[in-house]
Amino acid sequence: MVKERKVFLSLIGLMQLMKSEEISDEDFSRGLFFFLGCPRERVLEMGTDNPPREVAGVFATDITKGGEAFARLQRVLVAAEDGGRVIWPSSGNGTMKDELNDLLVANGARPVRTHFPPACTTRSSSGEPLSRSITGSNR
Repeated sequence: MVKERKVFLSLIGLMQLMKSEEISDEDFSRGLFFFLGCPRERVLEMGTDNPPREVAGVFATDITKGGEAFARLQRVLVAAEDGGRVIWPSSGNGTMKDELNDLLVANGARPVRTHFPPACTTRSSSGEPLSRSITGSNR
């Protein structure tokens, strides 16, 4: 039986899970990390005494706990980098979808679907391409 892996796409979402203690050490040790729009420097090169504003927003009522959670996350992400389980979004060539697929495939998962069949390959009961019957356009 293959164990389930979590893919973390949001720094704020992950911090919320940490705050509510809904994330396990196993989730961290097996998880894949790809924070959309969050560069490496923002997470790993920032001091725990001055965490990103997203962390302060999630832990607004307990900044000390937020700093501790952020320090833990930094340790988790360094280990994930060493294990090839994190890709930081870049502004270079390719798309975020390509980078996410690289992460998934490198870790034995299937890539996200990149092409969807055209809607006009499916026809409505009247024989019209489905995309036209949905939009009401007859062009």
